[in-house]
Amino acid sequence: MKTIHYAIGLPRSGSTLLMNILQQNPFVFTSSTCPTTYLLEGAKQAAGSVSEFIAMDQDQLNNSLTNYVRYGMQGWFSAMTDKPHVISKIQRVGYIFKFSIPRLRKS
Repeated sequence: MKTIHYAIGLPRSGSTLLMNILQQNPFVFTSSTCPTTYLLEGAKQAAGSVSEFIAMDQDQLNNSLTNYVRYGMQGWFSAMTDKPHVISKIQRVGYIFKFSIPRLRKS
């Protein structure tokens, strides 16, 4: 299983230079600006608009969607590289954080 990290940077902030430096490590794969956030957005939109998803228990749907995203990212980068560490450059921060930070539940 690959270790995936996210480099978050605004345009012209030096993130490309950082990625080029990190790419020099033989165990690290870095991406250019990663398009996978659009895949995540599509999955999230489908989960909120398709009747089969709407009918599901919402906690189960959220857990399933989180796993779908987690393992989908593993598959995406496994097809791109055999290096054990991946650093993905993203600019659309909101979609990554929605899936990577556990939800707080009200007591």
